[in-house]
Amino acid sequence: SPDLSRRRSPSLPPPAPAAEEKSLFTLIFNGVGFVALVAVILLAFVIYRNGGIPHDLGGGVRAAFGLASGSALDFPVHVTDSGYYPTLAGEPLVFVAGTVDNDGSIPRRMEVELEVVDRDGKTVARGRGWPGLLPTPDELYAVTSPADLTKLQEQWRQQPAVSVLPRHSERFVIVAPRPAGGAEGCELRVQAHPVAPGQAESPPKAPGPQPTAVTAAVPPAGR
Repeated sequence: SPDLSRRRSPSLPPPAPAAEEKSLFTLIFNGVGFVALVAVILLAFVIYRNGGIPHDLGGGVRAAFGLASGSALDFPVHVTDSGYYPTLAGEPLVFVAGTVDNDGSIPRRMEVELEVVDRDGKTVARGRGWPGLLPTPDELYAVTSPADLTKLQEQWRQQPAVSVLPRHSERFVIVAPRPAGGAEGCELRVQAHPVAPGQAESPPKAPGPQPTAVTAAVPPAGR
């Protein structure tokens, strides 16, 4: 009888070939496509945060992520007119008109603030405006109370902000309620600061040199 102890077990079949790997071309194509998509998203974010295509791309990227080193000293204010503006109610508003410069390297949305300061150094009225967003004569003439003015300023604030281009200027008009004792002899202190999209509109608290506010005088109410 045959010797079964010497019978060899049949050899196992060779393993099935592994799934075919993606070609090198496909991997490169997918990688380039992913990088391009990320670049487009990043560029769109930078444009949105800067209010337009920045002239200095590096500065624009830093500003978009809150890393810009520009200070409020880059935004000098030039007052061209100030005084009282008549209203329907007969109670005039204090106004300041002028221009603000963008001496920085990227477009900036800005807010301009007005403080009416009396002889004792006390702030007796405040106002704010936005370069490029100018109130109409009809809007100002229709103001009958400080509450009306606050409501009007809130409407201006919600309008699309105007970005001031680098090395350019933009006009502004700020109005504030007339103080109870009048504004004659008061100083009108005006300064500008940048406002990023979504940022609370208040002066920056970062340490460092702060701009000296431009001052103007208020002429007699009979002007």
